[in-house]
Amino acid sequence: MALSTRVWGAGKLLLLGGALVLTYVLFAAAAMRLALRTRDVIVPSLDGRTVNEASASLAQAGLNLKVEEARRIDPKVPAGHILAQDPQAGAHTRRERGVKVWVSAGPRATMVPALVGESPRTAELELRQDGLLLAGVVEFRSAEYAADVVVSQEPPGKTNSAQVALLVNRGERGTSYVMPDLIGVN
Repeated sequence: MALSTRVWGAGKLLLLGGALVLTYVLFAAAAMRLALRTRDVIVPSLDGRTVNEASASLAQAGLNLKVEEARRIDPKVPAGHILAQDPQAGAHTRRERGVKVWVSAGPRATMVPALVGESPRTAELELRQDGLLLAGVVEFRSAEYAADVVVSQEPPGKTNSAQVALLVNRGERGTSYVMPDLIGVN
């Protein structure tokens, strides 16, 4: 009987020890998850901001700014403004982590081709091929110029620019007739 009492006592002790270890592991895991979660922050969007604005925004969120030395040419983002970031905006990350940003060098100034006399489609393709941005197309109707051609451009051909605006003649307006409302008339 003494042996079974000892085994029973050792079993109770082992069971109690296992319960304590399991409780410790569960509380440690919960504490770690809670501790790590409280250090998580959401990365703010930095696109289009200056480096100083981005640095202030990241400092407020508890993150560090890392600026990539090489600047990238982009026709849509002005020089000195942030073009891209890693990690992306909205991502969860730890405090004190660095956010890497790439800064725009602005649009590339390219020799503008002479587009007067070209069709609007041809002009658009030439601009795209040369890496220039089409700033806008203004259309008008006139019999004084050939139909469906570029009449003017800004800036003029053979100058340096990153974008071009076009003036296109769509031709003389066709003849139109006014028709009276005859619905219900016998």
